[in-house]
Amino acid sequence: MEQQPHPSILLIAPQYPPATNGLGDYAVRLGEGLTAAGYRVHYAGLSQADTAILHPYTPLLPNATHLRQLVQQLHIHTIILNYSGYGYQRKGVPLWLVKAMEGVKAMGCRILIFFHELYASGPPWTSAFWLHAQQKKIFKQLYALANRVFCSNRLVQHLIQDNTPDAGMKSTCIGLFSNIPEPVQLPDWGARVAHLVVFGSKALRSNTYRAILQYSEWLQRLGIMAIVDIGEPLNADLYASIALPVKVMGILPAEQVSKQMAVAKFGALYYADHLLGKSGVWAAYSAHGLCIWNTAPFHKGNLDGLAAGKHYISSAQPVNPMCPFEQMAMAAFHWYRQHDFEQHLKAYQL
Repeated sequence: MEQQPHPSILLIAPQYPPATNGLGDYAVRLGEGLTAAGYRVHYAGLSQADTAILHPYTPLLPNATHLRQLVQQLHIHTIILNYSGYGYQRKGVPLWLVKAMEGVKAMGCRILIFFHELYASGPPWTSAFWLHAQQKKIFKQLYALANRVFCSNRLVQHLIQDNTPDAGMKSTCIGLFSNIPEPVQLPDWGARVAHLVVFGSKALRSNTYRAILQYSEWLQRLGIMAIVDIGEPLNADLYASIALPVKVMGILPAEQVSKQMAVAKFGALYYADHLLGKSGVWAAYSAHGLCIWNTAPFHKGNLDGLAAGKHYISSAQPVNPMCPFEQMAMAAFHWYRQHDFEQHLKAYQL
């Protein structure tokens, strides 16, 4: 019997490289894996200042009809939507996207949605407060249209379960894989150097350095000899305020980022501990076997099975040179293996 070809897939994200957009990075990596598995993959995203460097790609117009035209022209069987409301409309209320998805659903298109974000909330002086109900309605409408839904962490999954008629029966928490290529084999801990990688967006890294300044003595306790800064360069004064040499690497190709992480022992970020499962930086660090220092204050417990003192160093707990750094790094790595790239590929192909 002749084998049937895999169905065609349209991956949608707000923007793609070289634009800085985590949803686009996720979509590109996922698309590569699905292509390698035999699927015909096409990408679509909103207009961006720097031309998207991937193929085949089509700019998506933010209206109710263009997506239907793409589905028809490209003979799309399945749409994978990477969703965060603010990515598709500046106030987080992409009403056009709901209309567009309703249109392709009516055409018989299968819809899979990764909810990177559901909706926002905030104090009364912010737009998030006044638009919360509308953003929530859009999430519910998109959920109703989806055949299957994914999310990165248990907190978001619980919100899905609490706000859907079927109590989130269509949803699966699959974590978040590293957008930086996973190493084929982890280097031996003893072969690594005592460097601290600080990676991510400008905002994330700025917060990380400000926190490090408050715990500057920890650098010595951890035995760190230098900091490796990866990303869009920050203010030179901020680097100068750190007690150790800072190697400013700038923006690097993903493969080079992977090489830098593979030879270092530590990685630092500033992220709410109960949301670590949705952090792409956390995923990259843990995938590379780094001992992770979360410099953010300890707020709440983590529902994804991550524990301060076991999987990562927390600024809320004392640290000393006798901490089992290698053991902590391996605990985070083994936790990550349950959410890695292969696990995601399996989920989308079910």
